[in-house]
Amino acid sequence: RTGSVIGRNATNRNWTAVGRQKVRSIDLYAALYPEYDMVFFGDNGQADLLVAELITTNKIADRVRMCFIHKIQSNQDLSLLSSFPDHQREEEWAARNIVFFETYMG
Repeated sequence: RTGSVIGRNATNRNWTAVGRQKVRSIDLYAALYPEYDMVFFGDNGQADLLVAELITTNKIADRVRMCFIHKIQSNQDLSLLSSFPDHQREEEWAARNIVFFETYMG
């Protein structure tokens, strides 16, 4: 059991690095096109939730209109808010315009 936890933590650290790289890329794009606002689409499987949390609090936050996250797994992993109680996490995501959906169909 310990091995699986260690492996999971290592995986999360790897995805955290990927998420931070995605944020750097988005910041560069935002610098190239300062006249445009943004909508971010992702899923919660490969650090996109982390990306949404970071871009809604960094220097481009006022230009991020909405973040849509396809929920494909638990939101516990790869979230800056993972230590918050569920209701507090959900309130914080709503305040940041981070919206979750489970299907692309209506």
